[in-house]
Formats: sequence, C-alpha cells, structure tokens
Amino acid sequence: MKYLTILILLIISTVSFSQKITRGPDIGEIYFLGPTYSGEGLYYSTDFGQTATFVDGSMNYISIAADKTKGGIYCTTLPVALYYSGELGYSNTWEYKSSNLSSEFIFSGNNEGHIFSSCYKHSEDFGSNFIVHSLNGWFGSGKYAAIDNIDENIGYSIVYKFSQADSLYLLRTIDTFENVGLIKQWNYHWSDNIKLSSGSFSG
Repeated sequence: MKYLTILILLIISTVSFSQKITRGPDIGEIYFLGPTYSGEGLYYSTDFGQTATFVDGSMNYISIAADKTKGGIYCTTLPVALYYSGELGYSNTWEYKSSNLSSEFIFSGNNEGHIFSSCYKHSEDFGSNFIVHSLNGWFGSGKYAAIDNIDENIGYSIVYKFSQADSLYLLRTIDTFENVGLIKQWNYHWSDNIKLSSGSFSG
C-alpha cells in the first residue's frame, strides 16, 4: 500500500507540473509537445500553430520552456534533468545543464538565460547554476507557478494542503520568491488541473 501511494503521488506530481506548450520571444512563435509515431516529440511554429515543424523526438520530455534568446529552448526529462538547446531543440543540439532541480516543472524568465525551477530557484546563466529562493511565508505544496510578463520580481504560485482538500491558494511575491503572501483562496479541489500563465501586460 505504501508503494502504491508513492506511485500515485509521483503520477499526480508529473501530471500537475508537466508543461506541453511555451511561447517563444517573437509574436506567433510557439513550441509544443505532440504525438509522433514512437511517442511524443517537440514541434516548432512561427504562425501561431497553424503550421508546425517537427523538431525532435529523442528526449523523454516532461516540461519545456522557451528562452528569450531566439531559438533557445529548455526541457526537463525523466530521470529529472535539465537540458538547453540554442538551435530550436533539434536532435544533437541539446546540452545537459543540471539534475539538481527542485521540480521538473520549468518556466523562463524575462531575460535571456533566465530559467525557473518552479518557484523554488532560478538560474541566470542558462541553467548552469541556480539561486535558491527563501520562500518566506510559504505553506502547503506547490501546484503551479508563473512570473509577471514584465517584472521578473513579481511571481505567483498556486498551492494546496492535503488537510484541506476543497481549497487552492494563490500566493504572490514581489521579490523573486524570497517572500510570498496569500492573496486569494479558491474553493477548488486540490487535484483540479488549474494552471497559471502570464499575459502581455504587468499584473
């Protein structure tokens, strides 16, 4: 029973934090994970997804995030490891960066080379080194996170408590997840598939 519980938590964690689509630095530029004849692969589009180019199917993708650098893309894989490609993610262009992640869920910052490992830490050198966040005021377990589209210091995270199955909480930071505070509580079950995404304007 113990192993079944651990397996269920691992599956929920992977499903909750997987990111299948990400915006590139140009208008209409997206990367997404989609089906291939042998599993799942990375696709790239410059026209809002109307047409797409298959890029790579060699990685065991969990999460992807486009860098602000043109052609820059990150991915996490199982076993958990971070990779970066400066060439749209084509095969044989992936460079191993780290296996010291706090979460397999990643998202890019607002500057070239900035990548976040959920809200727990971030890198300013394309994932080679990470700065750990203090997360003062944090409670519960993380479900999803995002930063402001303009100000990287402002970020949000959805958290939940197992002891309160019918509530989700929205936390906000104004200092890159060094300190966080509660700004909203929702009456949703902790397992509901709710995610965050930044818009075009600050806030």
